[in-house]
Amino acid sequence: MHGQWSVLFLAFGLNIAVNATLTDAGIMRREKPHHRASRGSPASPAHTAARAKVANSKKQAHVGASVKHAAAGRKRLVHNEQLVRNKAPKKARAVRKNMVRLTTHESTALKHDKAKLMAHEQRHVAKLMEKSAKLSAKSGSLPDDGVVVPISDGDKFAREFTIGFQVKFNHNAFDQNFQEIVSTDQHALLVQALGPSAGANKGKIAAWMKTDSGLGPNGRGVIGSAGLAPHDQGMLLSQTLVPNEWYDVQFRKTLDTLSLAVANADDPSNVHTESSTIDTSILFTDGDFDLEMKMDPSRNVTFGQMTATGDHRLLGELRLPMVVEGPPTSLSTTDVGGEGDY
Repeated sequence: MHGQWSVLFLAFGLNIAVNATLTDAGIMRREKPHHRASRGSPASPAHTAARAKVANSKKQAHVGASVKHAAAGRKRLVHNEQLVRNKAPKKARAVRKNMVRLTTHESTALKHDKAKLMAHEQRHVAKLMEKSAKLSAKSGSLPDDGVVVPISDGDKFAREFTIGFQVKFNHNAFDQNFQEIVSTDQHALLVQALGPSAGANKGKIAAWMKTDSGLGPNGRGVIGSAGLAPHDQGMLLSQTLVPNEWYDVQFRKTLDTLSLAVANADDPSNVHTESSTIDTSILFTDGDFDLEMKMDPSRNVTFGQMTATGDHRLLGELRLPMVVEGPPTSLSTTDVGGEGDY
């Protein structure tokens, strides 16, 4: 019995000795307290504070760099705006100066060209009237029922024309309100003598045309003679005429001007001319000033009682009818009616 207990104590002692030896040798792991948090467990307050401090430092450094970059951008923007402000007035002044110079040059050139054109027109009309005067002795008056002159080129006639004739009014002709002397078969234009209903314009010849575009005062393209009532605008007026005298009449349209020239046939150098030019702010497209021809194309120019009868007929005589299609620069003696051409 005593021997069994001795064996047990000896075995227990040996086990303790072996465990100690293995532990000292590192074969068996010694349990140590945990100083670090295992994964998935909350970090310690000290560790969290350290990490937050590092992140905050990086963020402050990034914000500081952004602020510096923005400040540099604003500085460049202010500099560029200052450059623009300094240069803009100089450029604006230069542009205004050039515009004034160009406007002055164009205005002077336009006035010069108009003066040359007017002088040329007056010389040309005077020559036409001299030719008419020379032919008047060779040619008698038209038949009482008038004449019709065909239009050969409507497009050309719509852009430019010259209509001429000589007329003598009877002693009581101007007691009639209207005497329609020349027109077209579609009434695209009219040359007439005025009577009592015209008031102060009694005894004058009036002429007007209608535009294809319908533009201009009363659809007539130009403003006409000065001092007319609004419903008469677009009409050209001659001087006051005297009965029983022959007058040479030229009614002309160019690309931008309408004119009426009337002279005593015995003194063709004494010409009274009325002209009116289109307003290019209203008629600014090519063709706006063309004679009315598209909707109702005229085929003929009518003279005398081929134009009107009854209380609108001519009370007088006509001779030397003339129709020129296009510019009158090519006009020759044979273009002036004469010697029974019509």
